[in-house]
Amino acid sequence: MSEERALAALEAARLEYAVTRHGRVGSLQEAAQVRGVEPRDIVKTLVVRRGEEDYLFVLVPGDREIAWPKLRSLLGVNRLSMPDAGRPRRRPATSAARSRPSARPPPGPSSPTPA
Repeated sequence: MSEERALAALEAARLEYAVTRHGRVGSLQEAAQVRGVEPRDIVKTLVVRRGEEDYLFVLVPGDREIAWPKLRSLLGVNRLSMPDAGRPRRRPATSAARSRPSARPPPGPSSPTPA
């Protein structure tokens, strides 16, 4: 999704938001500091593997971790995992699936990815 489309979606939903821009950061704490907010005020976007070449984005408050049992129950699956950054893929489903663990995914997937 382009920045313009994301901003248009926020406007259409009448959500209050602020756009911040900064250079690379190495941790959640550093990201919060350069934004002038607390870690709990940041939303982490994590890529989760649901099945073979089946990924989804999970949005988690900055100061929290994924509640795996709750997420599995919500999705109706018995097993979820984080993508293995070292495992080669025949055809990655998304550019986000190729991200290293704990990295912010690229701006958008190359194919539809549920959030």
